[in-house]
This record gives sequence, C-alpha cells and structure tokens, in this order.
Amino acid sequence: MSNEANLAASMACTATVFEFFRCLDERTHEKALSLFAPDGVWYRNGDELRGRESIGEALAARPDSRRTFHAVCNPLVSLADANHAEVRFFLMAFEAQRTDAASASPMTPSAVRRCVDTLTFDGQRWLIASKSSERHLPFV
Repeated sequence: MSNEANLAASMACTATVFEFFRCLDERTHEKALSLFAPDGVWYRNGDELRGRESIGEALAARPDSRRTFHAVCNPLVSLADANHAEVRFFLMAFEAQRTDAASASPMTPSAVRRCVDTLTFDGQRWLIASKSSERHLPFV
C-alpha cells in the first residue's frame, strides 16, 4: 500500500473505534452494532460475545438509567495488510446513573483500560472483528 493508502486506512480504523464509543455513549446501539463484522467478537466483562446477535443482546441489556462517557486515548494503528488492522489504545470510562429526567448522579470515573481492537476491511468500510480490553489502572 502507498503511504497515502496507509494513512487513509489508519484514519478510517481510528474513526471506527471512536464512532463505536460515541454510539455507546449516545445509546445508538444499532449503529454501534453495525460497526462489528457479522462474525465479530467482543470480549466484555468476562464474556465472549460472538456475532452481531449476541453483541446486540448485550447492548440492549444496558440499563436505560446508565449514562457513560468513554475517552479513547493514544490510539496506535498497525496495518497487517490492506484488509486487516489492529488498533491499540487506552480508554478512560466514566459513568452516572439517571433516576429521572430531572436528576442524575455525578459522572464518576470507573476505569482506565488497555484495549485492542482488530479490524477488517469489507471492501467498503473498516469493521470491528474483535474487541478486547483489560484493566490498566484502578480508581481509588
């Protein structure tokens, strides 16, 4: 791949990672789900969610009262070839609970995680083939 193609692929992969967390925080779960490859895997909370159906069920089970903010930090893209990439990044996660439309608990930090997403190019866009993370730093 040319330098321009590498740069474009790297930017598109990073955009997919950013878009997933924006969708998660905005609760646009169908859009978040569409960012996974049909056979994508999400290693989440000790579970292996395999395929869009399983991932969609987990997204639908997120409590309506839970509000989140995910900040993706220091993404580094490694292109294996024209159709496969890995994005390593740190993730700062915050959450709050909303009890009704007028009240919400303050946003509090919940984790700093070390993450690895593998992506695949389907001919039109980069999709998440695998998403995993582990705790990097605890909050006191």
